[in-house]
Amino acid sequence: MKRRKKKTHSIFRNTFGAVFGFLGHWGLKVFPWVAGAAIIALAFYGVRGSLFADPFFRLEMIRIQTDGMLSPDEIRTVAGVKAGQNLLCLDIAKVAEKLKTDSRIRSAWVERLLPNQIEIQVRERKGFLKVKTPFSETPQIISYDGFYLGAAPEDSLIPLFQDLRPEAKDLFGQKNYKDRKMLSLISSVREGFLKEPLFAERRLLGIDVYASHRIDLVWEGDLNVRVGKDWKKNLEKLAAIRPELEPDLPELEYLDLRFKDVIAKKRDKKKMAKGGKKNA
Repeated sequence: MKRRKKKTHSIFRNTFGAVFGFLGHWGLKVFPWVAGAAIIALAFYGVRGSLFADPFFRLEMIRIQTDGMLSPDEIRTVAGVKAGQNLLCLDIAKVAEKLKTDSRIRSAWVERLLPNQIEIQVRERKGFLKVKTPFSETPQIISYDGFYLGAAPEDSLIPLFQDLRPEAKDLFGQKNYKDRKMLSLISSVREGFLKEPLFAERRLLGIDVYASHRIDLVWEGDLNVRVGKDWKKNLEKLAAIRPELEPDLPELEYLDLRFKDVIAKKRDKKKMAKGGKKNA
C-alpha cells in the first residue's frame, strides 16, 4: 500500500490562500491590480534613487531677481541653496518659506528649471522711517508693515519715528512694531504733508506720536506741526491760510492744526537772543 505524500505549502501560498480565499471571487479579480501596483512602486523607487544620484541633475546655476537692495549672495545665504545639490532632492517650497523668514523679504517664489538650474524671485520690504527700539541703541529702518530691516546708516535722511504713548513699550517686538494701524496713519500723514508747498524747502526730520489725536511732524528749522486723526481736514485748513502763514514761517515754533482755529506760536525772540549770546 502506497503512502500519500503530504502536500507542503510555502508561507506565501498559505497567506495568499487565506487572504484571497477570504475575499473569494473578488480577491482573484483584485490580485492582478495589487501585484501590478507593487511592481510599479518598486520600479518607481528604483528609478527615483537613480535619478537622485545622477550628476546630470546637480545644481549649477541659481538665477536671482529682486526689486530691492539685497545682493545675490545674501539671498543665496538666506535660501540655503548651494551649487552641487541634487535638483530633484531640493524642496523648493521649503526654500521659499525659508526666504520669507527673513524680515527684509516680503514674498519669495522659487522655480525648478531642469536639469540643473533654479530661479529665485524676491520682493523686499521697503523702509520709510527710522525707529528707536528697546532692543537696540541704533535706530532701525522700519517697513510699512512694521518689520525692522536693519540698522539705519548714520547719514540716513529718513524721518525718525517715536511712539511716546504709555502703551508703546508693549508694541515693540523682537522683529517688528505691532501697531500697524498707527503706521498706516503716520504713513498717510507723511505723504500728505510732504506734498504741501509750505514745507517744500524743509526736510521732515521726525514724527512723534503722543496719542492718536496728537501727532507732531518735526521739520527742519525747529518747526513742529501738530495734527490728529482728521489730518486731511487739518491739511485743508493749512492750505486755506497758507498765504498768511508763509511770511512768518521762519519765526514759527509750532503750528497746531487740530482745532477750529489754527494756533500759530512764534518763537520768543528774547529767549532766542539769550541763547545766541550763550553760544557766542
